[in-house]
Amino acid sequence: MGLFAQIKKGEKRMLQNTSAGLSEAEAKARLAKVGENRLRGKKGASVAAMFFSQFKDLMILILAAATLISVLMGEGTEAITIIIIVLMNATMGFLQAYRTERAFGAHGAGAPQRQGTGGRRAHRGARRRAAVRGRR
Repeated sequence: MGLFAQIKKGEKRMLQNTSAGLSEAEAKARLAKVGENRLRGKKGASVAAMFFSQFKDLMILILAAATLISVLMGEGTEAITIIIIVLMNATMGFLQAYRTERAFGAHGAGAPQRQGTGGRRAHRGARRRAAVRGRR
């Protein structure tokens, strides 16, 4: 017997019930064997990890390099300005991520962990596809 047939046979066995539903004994047996019908949630990131993850962006790394160059050139005012901008950006990104995590945490494990649109690249691809369709 093939794997697919074995799975189908197992499904039929698990789904066998009466029109009135499962008996109390069958329900307890299935609960003991399979467990509760719940999704497992991922543990959220710590607050510090969420904050420091804001510094992984390429633009932030470029600004950090610009800060270093400004310091080496003796332009302390520009370096401080860049640092303030980077910290403000990280704080705003952190607050948004924290609020999102807190909101989805209230909904349980079914909530998406991270949702994105793909940024500018996704929009460029959509424009390209539209342009190709328009040529036909």
